[in-house]
Amino acid sequence: MNTGQMLLTIGAAILLSITILTMNSRTMTASQTMDETKLEVMATSLASSKIDEVRSKNFDHNLSPSAITDLTITNKLGPDGSETILDYDDCDDFHNSDQTVKIIVNPNETPKREAEFTIKTTVSYAEISGNKIKTTNSRTWHKLISVEVSHSYLKTPIKMSAINSYYSL
Repeated sequence: MNTGQMLLTIGAAILLSITILTMNSRTMTASQTMDETKLEVMATSLASSKIDEVRSKNFDHNLSPSAITDLTITNKLGPDGSETILDYDDCDDFHNSDQTVKIIVNPNETPKREAEFTIKTTVSYAEISGNKIKTTNSRTWHKLISVEVSHSYLKTPIKMSAINSYYSL
């Protein structure tokens, strides 16, 4: 081989190396983006499920059908006594609750990878005027449920909110 052929061979090897590195970099970026998206979908599902769970509970444990017109709801938000998350009976019991949930990311993989999420829930009384919602320290017929789901791999936590109102038909 003469010098010209040697330079062409070296140039082709360099070009092939750059192409392979670029393809590997793009593949890694695509894989990372897919993992982030999968975690965001899981976090959104967890937040939505937590809101549904909180809204499925009674508005307040002090309310009874005979006391609908009286504002007899409790001042204190949070669990009543020694309740645990398994036996919360009204929506404000979830106030300031933290929960850790582990989910298998891809059940078809071996070994199975788990993702650990932290779910923080707050419940506060809310005032609604027009299309504006603001929290308040006074008792109202509306409670704002806020859920934040985080994971160490997510850039920002997923946040969702909902209003739970007490009304009678």
